[in-house]
Amino acid sequence: MKKEFLDALPIIHALEKEGYEAYFVGGSVRDLLLGRDIHDVDIATSAAPGKVQEIFSKTADVGAAHGTIIVLHEGEPYEVTTFRTESDYENFRRPETVQFVTSLKEDLKRRDFTMNAMAMDKDGNLHDYFNGKDAIRDKKIETVGNPEDRYTEDALRMLRALRFSSQLDFAITPDSLEAINRLASLMKHISVERKLIEFDKLLKGKAASAALDLLQSSGLIEFMPGLGKGIHGWETFIARTLPPALGLPERWALLLFDLEVEQPKEFLKQWKMPVKRMDKIHSVYLFLRKRLKNQWTNLMLYEAGAETVCLTEAICESQHDWIQKTGAEKAAADYSRLPIHSRADLYINGNELLQIAGNEPGPWVADALHAIELEVLEGRLHNSRNEIERWFLRWSNQKGM
Repeated sequence: MKKEFLDALPIIHALEKEGYEAYFVGGSVRDLLLGRDIHDVDIATSAAPGKVQEIFSKTADVGAAHGTIIVLHEGEPYEVTTFRTESDYENFRRPETVQFVTSLKEDLKRRDFTMNAMAMDKDGNLHDYFNGKDAIRDKKIETVGNPEDRYTEDALRMLRALRFSSQLDFAITPDSLEAINRLASLMKHISVERKLIEFDKLLKGKAASAALDLLQSSGLIEFMPGLGKGIHGWETFIARTLPPALGLPERWALLLFDLEVEQPKEFLKQWKMPVKRMDKIHSVYLFLRKRLKNQWTNLMLYEAGAETVCLTEAICESQHDWIQKTGAEKAAADYSRLPIHSRADLYINGNELLQIAGNEPGPWVADALHAIELEVLEGRLHNSRNEIERWFLRWSNQKGM
């Protein structure tokens, strides 16, 4: 048994000692069979939430009404969820009614896909009532039971199906895909935040192009922010080379580029991204457009900053039929050799310019600092207090100050 499960095993033992069943469930079991890295280890049990809180001294109630308690063990959080059934789904996403049960099979029956509906006991024995292991062997994504029922219960599962197909390079079964085609409009009920999480994972998958093609052909694309009717360049983006090393900021910037988005920030705002992330993608997009017209200049490197330079060049390197490449490593080295990397690196500041000029504050201060930056970057002015001061006196005289 892998270390991630061994670390959580005391939780299983503690529950069984009190007379309850407990199993490892969900994605960790799936990823074990797939040979993938295991991250979150979740546990399902016949113990009611209140009993779980009694058994363990360190817990957090993150959803006891729906059966989930966080158990802290050796400093690590583990989700421990009571066996349950669900019904009366609200807004095609969340169950209004949750009933706790004592049957593992009934609990697994409510899950989305067969590969996610497996459990493993403390001895490593697999409990696979819905042939999830066979689905993994056959590289297929199939729902537990009727696809239409599963997608009507939770419409996000349709996008999750495409996301898993991208990550694992699995085929979605025909009946499941037909149900997605019929029910695509239910995606309008899903929050943008949930769509973003799944779309990010889809974009980063090894079979992203095929999954993006399905996104369009299924009609789900009509309910993704900014990707509805009338978009241009979608086929161009799908055909792109997207090597594993290409990160999400680069992929989003390349998507903006291929779609020829006129207002990129407004497009990204529709996805409700954090501002910092949105600004990074926007910066890479802007400098990608500049880079495709010119080689890096000192000014471009300076304005872009180290991270944007590397990410922009990584996009260029990934596209074999594009411009002559500088290479991310060389571009980063060129950036590091710049005489300054920000205005703060200048050996003079705005207050000092005011003292030298004996003039009132105004827009001229920013103009002067910008001109000094350019001179230093182009090597025409040494970054020293004396030389900058002499240059500034000449500049101010020419401006008639």
